[in-house]
Amino acid sequence: MNISIRRIKREETHIADDMLTKLIQDERKYNPNINENFKVESFYENYINNEKICLLVALDENKIIGYIYGYILEEGATVKEKTVKLDAIYIEPEYRHFGIGDMLIENFKSWVKEKDIQLIEVSVCNGNIVARNLYKKHGFTNEIKTTLLLNMNE
Repeated sequence: MNISIRRIKREETHIADDMLTKLIQDERKYNPNINENFKVESFYENYINNEKICLLVALDENKIIGYIYGYILEEGATVKEKTVKLDAIYIEPEYRHFGIGDMLIENFKSWVKEKDIQLIEVSVCNGNIVARNLYKKHGFTNEIKTTLLLNMNE
């Protein structure tokens, strides 16, 4: 494996869309209300030149095998201080447990530092222990929100 991390190119954004679809479908394990037919299309191409967006890919040679996506929440809107929302990270299953998630997060944190921002927020399904442990390993410790779901038919 020869892994590298870089910003995504416009012509590659459909790959990130496909990976976001896989991520959302994978979360059905933790949230039964996710539509099994949902597919992301033409989402990331809209953000390619936005400086408030970080969209990085992990490559093995020239093959995209994962990505990370986040964006800046401006102060004064819903937050008091500028905050970066780490919104999605996905690595193809056969490439997991090789430290690629660590590489993506470290590169993402470097982007946040370059923007002179102090806070990063991430949401993770409570049942996704692997993702929770990855984020905790990188210093995410303040659990400030849990989403609860009530099924009125049960």
